[in-house]
Amino acid sequence: MAKSLKIPTPIDIAITLFLLMFGITLISGTSIIDAISSVSKTIFAPNLLGFLLKMVWILVAGYILTQSALIDPSVRWVLSRFKTVRAQGAAIVFFASVAALINWGFGLIFGAMLAQKAADLYPKEHTKGYFAACGYTALAIWHGGLSGSAPLQAAGPGSFLGITIPLSQSIGGTLNLTMSGFLVLIYMLVAYWLGCRFSASPMQHPQPREAIKHAPFFSVSKYGLIALFICPLAQWTFDAAVSFSLNQSVALFLVLGLLLSPSLEAFIRSFGEGLKTAQDIIIQFPIYFGVLALSKTSVAAISAWISASGYAEVGVFLSAAIANLLVPSGGGQWVIQAPGLVTMLNDNPDLS
Repeated sequence: MAKSLKIPTPIDIAITLFLLMFGITLISGTSIIDAISSVSKTIFAPNLLGFLLKMVWILVAGYILTQSALIDPSVRWVLSRFKTVRAQGAAIVFFASVAALINWGFGLIFGAMLAQKAADLYPKEHTKGYFAACGYTALAIWHGGLSGSAPLQAAGPGSFLGITIPLSQSIGGTLNLTMSGFLVLIYMLVAYWLGCRFSASPMQHPQPREAIKHAPFFSVSKYGLIALFICPLAQWTFDAAVSFSLNQSVALFLVLGLLLSPSLEAFIRSFGEGLKTAQDIIIQFPIYFGVLALSKTSVAAISAWISASGYAEVGVFLSAAIANLLVPSGGGQWVIQAPGLVTMLNDNPDLS
């Protein structure tokens, strides 16, 4: 009997990429002592570890939002407005995409909830795979919104790149807004077309989940914690020199999670559950920091070749696409690719 093919995990890919880059670094002439020293200094660099912590907070905050009392009726409302499989599939793509643009952890789980509830409406049809694909499609465009850790991190004063890129030139730029909207439309049309092979009508309407009893909604500790996380948002509001960055994004979703949680105890419980979804990120990012330390020379060489080719925009797009396949994280991809891009722009001012 033939053995089934084992699919590599994100950790396997990260370790393989690190070992490959370590080998390339040694072949290029760097001594093993220098390579080890570079990795050691980078994987525990305070600015990169701060970036990792914010990534974890973003994901956990998104998970907390999905546990609020507003989500279940929202799911039922979306599905009740559309009466066919194909219409529900297109609707799932749209609403999951909007959620993912706001917060990728929220979009991931909200899309999965929509897909599961929709599939339950058709017990005699094989719709689970179709609806799951519709929900997951949202993650194809999430980095074009507030989920984008790269533009948010680059917009803040603590950017590891040493430069600041305002959101008006990244997330709020015409190119990004146009492409994000165009991709959502294309995915909705594809979902609608693929759903045409299903002809069944919903067998039942999704039922509300049983309410969970919590402690009283008002809590001094809860609102004290809200006041703490409001501080970065207040600074952005009243200080014109402060731009909206990853700090404000994390604070915003934590405040929303606290406001929508019926009690501080419920918030802490959801926070603990959300941490389980972030465990891979906690392990992967230090590995990518090591890849970053080893890849400075090779990334700089690739960037120089791209800029000299005369097709810088196409080259950057293709290199980003390849990096995205190897690095299953938008933030991790940015950590590896961004230094080379900044070097290329600094050496070629006419490209910026």
